[in-house]
Amino acid sequence: EFADQVALADPQRKLTYKELDEEVAKFRNVLLSKGINKGDFVGAFAPNTIEWAKAYLSLETLGCCAVLLPPHLPEQALFGCGMKFQMKAIVYHPSFQAKIDALNLMPHKMVLINVMETSEEKAPSVKVGPKDPAAIIFTGGTTGKSKGALLNNKALCRGSCNGCYGIPDVFNQRYLLILPLTHVFGLVRNLLTNLQTGSALFICQNNKDMFRDIAMFRPTILVMVPALAEMCLNLSKQFKKNMLGDSLTHIICG
Repeated sequence: EFADQVALADPQRKLTYKELDEEVAKFRNVLLSKGINKGDFVGAFAPNTIEWAKAYLSLETLGCCAVLLPPHLPEQALFGCGMKFQMKAIVYHPSFQAKIDALNLMPHKMVLINVMETSEEKAPSVKVGPKDPAAIIFTGGTTGKSKGALLNNKALCRGSCNGCYGIPDVFNQRYLLILPLTHVFGLVRNLLTNLQTGSALFICQNNKDMFRDIAMFRPTILVMVPALAEMCLNLSKQFKKNMLGDSLTHIICG
């Protein structure tokens, strides 16, 4: 339905829904070639990028449980998560190569898959159940240590569907991604609802460039946490200028 519309973009490139679907199918084939199968727990370790979204969607549609590893994790914590969640593999971004190299020194070997790999062949998606484990997402740790929360497919689909409520014209919007995709709000309300509604998601790769990216991509919806929204309000007051652009119609804040 949205094949020729932009799904994901960053300052370097854009992917339509059709192109994203093809890249996801090719990366599913990469995963299969590395011995990854339905039911495996696989870490996703990358900054906010188109490649992160591609890898995540490939894992979900292959029936894996994606362990969403925050980018700031040190290599010791990576190894600890690998053991705790029985991760068979980690899909990683080359910018994290140094931390990944350190994992090779650990006694428990995980399959290491560069997110930039691709394949000429495409692999089909698999059938999954509502209660199948879909993702482990880490809590903020406000009541102690951060914990890994296990979400199933039904929870993620329900969350992305809930994101469609509250805005009269939820389809064909333009979002800017500021929150980390390893954050449940960034993943569900920013990425998944975006894809469910034929909207375009522009990925801000460095929050220092947020206002430049807003001026460039002219988002209609921003998904934010309260502290970030308050900062934008204060800057707008300080400079007597709408720092979030004239195209913006809604802020989703939570």
